[in-house]
Amino acid sequence: MKRIQIGKLDRAIREDLYNMHAMYTNPDANENLFYQKFVDIVELDLNSIPDNQLYQHMNKEECQEYVDILKNEETRFAVVSDGKLLDGMHRITGLKSIGEKKMLAVDLSGLIDPHPHMAGHICDVEYKSNKVTRKNKLR
Repeated sequence: MKRIQIGKLDRAIREDLYNMHAMYTNPDANENLFYQKFVDIVELDLNSIPDNQLYQHMNKEECQEYVDILKNEETRFAVVSDGKLLDGMHRITGLKSIGEKKMLAVDLSGLIDPHPHMAGHICDVEYKSNKVTRKNKLR
């Protein structure tokens, strides 16, 4: 399984991830050490995300804009943790609009606890990590 250093992700994305880590998982975290960590790259099964979870307000042009974002190495990954999607629903909506079935994501399981900040916005997603197949039921 491939891995990527958090510091290689887009600046806005990595800063958001660090903020979630420091707020909800480790208030004493060191930002530079967090950016040095490597995380797994996993393949999401987009069929595991029901269409009613997608952003219905997005038109064809908006969907294409998010598909185009996936061409950039720094912004191409969704973000998951413990079977929950933390970031990437716009890109997933775009991909599903053109019939794609898979998407790459970075897995921050163990670094970000998705439960405290996801209340009301939980989206479960299926993927295989180094340890287990993450497969959660929608609430």
